[in-house]
Amino acid sequence: MSGSNYSGMMAKFYDEIYRNKPYAAEASFIRDQVVKTFGDKKISILELACGSGNHSLQLAGYGYNIVATDLSEESIAIAKKKGIGRKY
Repeated sequence: MSGSNYSGMMAKFYDEIYRNKPYAAEASFIRDQVVKTFGDKKISILELACGSGNHSLQLAGYGYNIVATDLSEESIAIAKKKGIGRKY
């Protein structure tokens, strides 16, 4: 199975497979680390392998400028639907 076929198939089911993943708690942990390092500044964050954008959306909710990327064009399309106005 090629990588592009796999990523396209996964993109369709990713959110369902990981629906119970604690994205909010993980994003809160990341925010805490950012605050420890940079203070309360609203920095830009680059998320590599963003998948369907769940962490990106959580972090954007804290006011950070998020730029997210993924090898899967299908995942990026899903992320764009979730995050209107975000850069992917």
